[in-house]
Parts: sequence; C-alpha cells; structure tokens
Amino acid sequence: MDQIKIGKFIASLRKNKKMTQQELANLLGVTDRAISNWENGRRMPDISLLKPLAETLGITVNELVMGEKISKEKIIPSSENNLLHSLEATNKIKKKSQKIKIALLVSLSIIILLLWIIVMHYQSTYPKIELYDIEVYHNEPEKIDELTTPFTYQDQQIYYYGVEKIMLCDRKEKCYELKDALSHHQITLEEISYFLQEEVLHERLKEERLYDGGTTIYTHNNYTAILCNTKEQKDLYFGSTYMIEELDGAYCGHEKSNIKKFTRTYQIKALKELEKETIEVTLENNKMENASVKLPNNYNLIVGKTYEFTFYTFEDLNDTIEDIFKHAIISTIKESTRSKEEEKNDPIIVTEKISSNAELNEIAGVTMRVKEGTLTNKGATIIITDYSGKSHTYGEEYRIDKLEDGTWKPVNVIIKENYFWNSIGYKIDRNNKIVLEIDWEWLYGSLSNGTYRIVKDALEDSTLEKKYFSVEFEIEK
Repeated sequence: MDQIKIGKFIASLRKNKKMTQQELANLLGVTDRAISNWENGRRMPDISLLKPLAETLGITVNELVMGEKISKEKIIPSSENNLLHSLEATNKIKKKSQKIKIALLVSLSIIILLLWIIVMHYQSTYPKIELYDIEVYHNEPEKIDELTTPFTYQDQQIYYYGVEKIMLCDRKEKCYELKDALSHHQITLEEISYFLQEEVLHERLKEERLYDGGTTIYTHNNYTAILCNTKEQKDLYFGSTYMIEELDGAYCGHEKSNIKKFTRTYQIKALKELEKETIEVTLENNKMENASVKLPNNYNLIVGKTYEFTFYTFEDLNDTIEDIFKHAIISTIKESTRSKEEEKNDPIIVTEKISSNAELNEIAGVTMRVKEGTLTNKGATIIITDYSGKSHTYGEEYRIDKLEDGTWKPVNVIIKENYFWNSIGYKIDRNNKIVLEIDWEWLYGSLSNGTYRIVKDALEDSTLEKKYFSVEFEIEK
C-alpha cells in the first residue's frame, strides 16, 4: 500500500466534502493530529477505522486502501490485488514474528544455561552441610571474656562468649565458619538445633530446659550453646563452658540474677538445743569474733569442728556473724577441709536490693514479680525467684485479690461450673527462676481499675507444708 497516495486521496475527498480536519476527526472520534498524519502519509488509519472512514468519505474500503476511485470493471482485479498484498504483508509479519520467537528462545536457553552454571558453581563452592561436629575456637588467654554479637542472621542475634569462632564440620572433616555457612544457606538454625538434640540423644551433650517458655541450654565438655525460643527472643549463644555462670542468667531476654553467693568459714564453739527443733550455735570466724545464732536442728553440727557456710543474699549487709545470719539465706553447710590459712571467705558485693513488693510473703528468699511490659487487664507474665535454699514445688493455681478500703478481698470468679487446675508441678531452673504466663480472663474476666495482687503457694518438699506469697500490681485503663 502506498501511504502517500492514500493520504492525498483522503485529503482530496475531505476537501470535496468541505470538511475540516477537526470535523472529520470529531466524526471518527480521533484527534485532528491523527487526520493530519494520515493525509501527510506519515501513518495509516487503524484497521478498525477503515470502514467508518470510507463511509464518511463516500467510498469503499477497497478504494480507500487503493488510494483512488475504482471503476466497476476494475473492482475484482483490485480486490484480488489488495488481498494478495494483505497476504504478503501477513506472511512478512509471521516470518518476522517467528524470527523474534526463535531469538527469544535462544536467549532464554542461554540465560537458563548460565543460571544452571552459576547454581552448580555456587553449590560446589558452598555445599549443604550435613552437620557432624561443632568445633569451638576459644579466646586467647590474655583476652577479656565478654558477650559479643559477631553477626545477625534473619533478625536473630548470634552471641559469642569467650570464643573467637564456631566451625561446623561434616563427616569428611571439612569445616565451615558459622557466619559463612548461615549467610550462604549451607545450613539453618533449625538444622543446628536438630543436631544438638541428636547429640543429647547420643549422650554427647547434656540438655537443660528453663521454665521461661522455650530456652534450652546444651553443655559439651568444650563449649556451651543456648537456644532461645521465647516470645521475646529466638537468638543463639555459643560460649565457653563457664559462660552460664559468668552471664548469671542474663541471656534470652532475662535480667541478671542480681544475687550474691558467698562463703564464710566458722568454727563451732558451743551448741544448745532449743524448742521446736531449733538449736543455738555459737560461731567463731577467722577474725576470732564470736556470736550466737539460731539454726534448724538438721545440720548435724559438731562442737570443735570447722564448717563452710554458703549463703545467698539480696541485700547490702555488714560482714559480721549477726548481720550475715539476719540478712542472708543459708544454701549449704559442709565440713571444712582447709587449713586456717586457706579458709574460704568470699567478698560480699551486692548491687541491688530486691523486694517482693507484696504484703503476703511467708517464704524467706522467694519473690514474685510481674514481667515488665506484659501486664494487661486480662493477664500477665510472672517471674518467681527462689533463693530460699529449700526445695519447693510450684503449681499453676493462683488467686487474685483486690485492695478495697485498705483490706484485701478475693475477686469473684465469673464461671458457675466447677473448674480445675493443671496438676503439673514446677521446679526452679538453674537461674533459680520459673516464668509463668497467667491468663485470668477465663476465670475473673477483665479487671477494672484498682490495686490487685496475685497469690500463689509453694509446697516445701521436705515437710509438705504449703506457704503463700504474692505480688501486687495496678490496673489503670
């Protein structure tokens, strides 16, 4: 088709109709610029506009594409020519399209091949690790041990304590650094966790689970690993065998214990039995100071012998016999095997006083508090800390009281049918803690504004005596 010829033909017919370009454009629903492009031979009308354009100009479509008027005797040959031109143009388009498809297919094949080569090279350079062993490289002796964060993996912090690097090794003894292995997707933290569990089953690791919702401690003769799986943290700790003691509970989002354990050496100078299975003991320390204290009659102490007393304390105290026995809790008493010069008397350093924040507290050394940021009018997370030196069992049962006119009164339950508590008994973990989530909405509903306390009990294992303790809190909407 001759675009120039067709354009001049359209312009001539429009002018014969005494129409402007704008008027013709309005009739066809296009712009006057489109009409100008057609008439100048720069563009052809869209195929959908051929019929309405021909009808507007008073010609046939055949005459429009020929660019001239056609007599009756030329109609059939002209139509055949137009059809042949159309078929030829279609064939050219098909051939061009086929060439484009072939080019795209070849390009896609090359891209797929290159990607396959890259993947194969990556997999050979960073193969998946079938974990067989973990090697720990400890800090140099002169380096100060401290908790560090060498890297972050998928929003999870990886902490080191007293170690330089962690190597993950396969059965062929080929080892990869932990950070590189995780970043190159050679292994996942879930697979490391599974390996540690398998090591526990084969008794190559010792496992300890804390009562905090998901922390697990794995102990090896060369390293310690802590996997956090609480609401607050999903982190991983790797460290030396003494990491747990050095961190003193400050891991997986927990606070440091803030308690001091210390030892004093005393010689028994005199002993007298009192009422209620109590004895009065006169002790002498290494400063030759004497004082009498009352103790339970279950330590089998012998006059003249020397013993090491281990204590826990929450409070600042004076280093005297009277003050220690008044403000500290006895953990153990054992006969001393040291000479007078080797007597063990650790320094007492207490940085924070811990209060139970409760009126009701029948057990010395046991405290309960609401975990910061967890209190709502429907529930809370509580942390029980037990440094009593005695073995207690804690259950899930609790009671809620409200302070009204200066008196504590039990809050009424909202359910009418009988209800029961889970019979599970909990023991404190290695940090002397138990973390319990309490959802009281099912039993008491949503609490209104006011001062409340949670009351729980503990069963002393040796006497089966039940004692109570509590923590107070405020509800303010």
